[in-house]
Amino acid sequence: MSPGPAYLQTFFRWGAGKMLIALLRGQAGPGVVVIAPAAARAFLQAADPLPGLTWSEDAAGALAQQAARAVVLVDSFDQERAIRSKLQAAKVPSVGLYGGFVPRIATQRLPGAVLEPGSGRPGGDRRPVAVRYALVCLARVGSDYLCSLLRSAGLGDPQEHLREATQPAIEAGMSLAAFFRHLEPHAARRGVFGTKLLIAQFIRACGESGSRADHAARELIASGLAPLRLTRDPIDGAVSVAIGSKTNVWHVDQARLGALQDAQARVELDERQLLEALYWRIAAEAWADGLFAPADPLKIDYEALDREPKAVIETIAAHLRTDLPAGLEPRGAEAKMSHENPAYARWRRRLCELVLADRAASLDRVMRIAAGLTGGRPIEGLEARLGAAAESAERRLDG
Repeated sequence: MSPGPAYLQTFFRWGAGKMLIALLRGQAGPGVVVIAPAAARAFLQAADPLPGLTWSEDAAGALAQQAARAVVLVDSFDQERAIRSKLQAAKVPSVGLYGGFVPRIATQRLPGAVLEPGSGRPGGDRRPVAVRYALVCLARVGSDYLCSLLRSAGLGDPQEHLREATQPAIEAGMSLAAFFRHLEPHAARRGVFGTKLLIAQFIRACGESGSRADHAARELIASGLAPLRLTRDPIDGAVSVAIGSKTNVWHVDQARLGALQDAQARVELDERQLLEALYWRIAAEAWADGLFAPADPLKIDYEALDREPKAVIETIAAHLRTDLPAGLEPRGAEAKMSHENPAYARWRRRLCELVLADRAASLDRVMRIAAGLTGGRPIEGLEARLGAAAESAERRLDG
């Protein structure tokens, strides 16, 4: 059975935010269909979007019986936006779309849920959560690599839980601290709950308001979520984001690395936008350091992580006051993609030249970006950070 738009119209009565909050709190009724990853891929590839879904007869029947409280959960972590766009183009109204951990919560919490074959995932364990942490960082600083090391070493299962798919809960009024508290029983592993809190996602969740961000950070710290601050030379990060945006490839396996590097070699970047991206990263790092400073977060430098991953994982475990499980070794090489290729080298060098040429105007530009993050309040240390970026640029050009 392949329901079309008229069939779907009946079912989606709850706003996305309220539905997700109800799910997290265990208050929603049955009538949930979880679309498996294979079905989500078929959906995106199909010329006619709705028949591309592999709905089962049982799933459709259960959905029809619970029309007033039904929602579709798509188990497709990195495809929320693409799926939503395709549904909107097909004029399908009010469909709730969630990725990652939410389908798992639904099948645990809702006794009448119908799970499509192949979309089940193991749930969280039952032992009490004794360790809580959030990896707070910008994108493109090696966070996927660090998360894979933490996961393999038995220190939780850190993921980007605060994504587009979960944003409706925040927009509907659930605080970040409450969101993570409700998520914790489902996402913890071996008594450890870890999450990756990208600074850009944190900004969206706080509505780009300085006062709301301050309050949210204080709440997270008070809830016992220990921040870990992973940083990397902002010149590297700015170039990585710019090239990733142009190629629309953010993660790649080694088998596809050659083709990706060929595509990267043809990339041309807007120099002004590249410089602005660097200034945004400098301001955002300073802003995040100030927000989470009261918790005395552990600072992790990517270069140190790259050189001695095991030592860094041991330092993190000691900071969190927990032991590494016996027999588990940190492994994460498969999650690390080298940026040492001609395209990165070329644009890194050009950005270094731009940084040194723009020294006179750089502080005013970074202060303007910082004011936008804080609602007008100054951020300390911006001049020193700009100086460090200029020193890095000089070293790279001299080398």
